[in-house]
Amino acid sequence: MFSRHIQERKNKGKWSEAQIQNRWENMEEAFDIAISTERLKNKNE
Repeated sequence: MFSRHIQERKNKGKWSEAQIQNRWENMEEAFDIAISTERLKNKNE
């Protein structure tokens, strides 16, 4: 996801404030999912 955002930024130029906020929220959600998944894996060990 991160590399896709960076590539889009390089190809299309500056993001608007709304686009930045949207991507920020997407990245937060992705990290939350990753952390939750790791917690479940550790809990089951």
